[in-house]
Amino acid sequence: MDSKTTNRLSGIFGEAARLVQAHAGRMTTLAVSQLRPGSRQPRKTFDQKALDALAQSIKAKGIQQPLLVRPVADGYEIVAGERRWRAAQIAGLLEVPVIEKNMTDQEAAEAALIENLQRKDLNAFEEIDGKLSLVALAWGITPGEARTRLNELLRHPQEADVQLLDALFSALGKESWQSYAKNKLRVYNWPSALVAALGEGMLMGTATLIAKADEQHQQHLIELWRSGASRAALAVEVQRLAPERGVVVEERLATLLKNRKWRAQLTLDEAEALQSWIQSMPESLRLKLEES
Repeated sequence: MDSKTTNRLSGIFGEAARLVQAHAGRMTTLAVSQLRPGSRQPRKTFDQKALDALAQSIKAKGIQQPLLVRPVADGYEIVAGERRWRAAQIAGLLEVPVIEKNMTDQEAAEAALIENLQRKDLNAFEEIDGKLSLVALAWGITPGEARTRLNELLRHPQEADVQLLDALFSALGKESWQSYAKNKLRVYNWPSALVAALGEGMLMGTATLIAKADEQHQQHLIELWRSGASRAALAVEVQRLAPERGVVVEERLATLLKNRKWRAQLTLDEAEALQSWIQSMPESLRLKLEES
């Protein structure tokens, strides 16, 4: 890895990771009213049941890990620990333990992204969006530009960029940047209703299945998911809602069966299998085929 790439990674995972993991900064307590959510928080939704459970844990054991905050003009901004802050208020706490650290906007954004992505309890869209934001910060460009660059790298890999992305995604978990770019960036082209469902907790595999259906049917499928339908049930419904695909296959098959040149190219085994399949048809259907 060249020195430029090494220095860039150090900037992202060095100081930001130390702030989160080693708690470098001034340890103190602050009133919950002095804190406000971070402007670059990757988490957009907070599950109420999970917050209530965390609040019960805080009541019993207290806050085990201090919040990471930075001073701003109107008080203190939470860099890492917004869930703990929200749960502390539910638990009735007036003060919370914090680590206060002066940080730039970029340092705060990097630390917030790393802390949340490494916890792995974001919903599918928050994780996808968080990783894109971190890649954009690593390159010093906008998330939109990062999407374009990732797709371009799939076609034309550049050594320095590939090394940086390999190290970045290795630090975040098992998913490679190639898999992320191929399979996850597509969500930015999906209808807003489907993206919103990801934000509600829909799994990526289920959303990908629904994305295959015509957009006019997707809201119906989303509502089925919300009502508790399994992925297998949704797959059946997706197939049912696309009868035109079956018609195309039937028409193509009928054309091929009438094509003597196509039948002449079949191997002996293929010809025998086709004849066996025809013989297994109901007699009325077989007679119609022979008469056509």
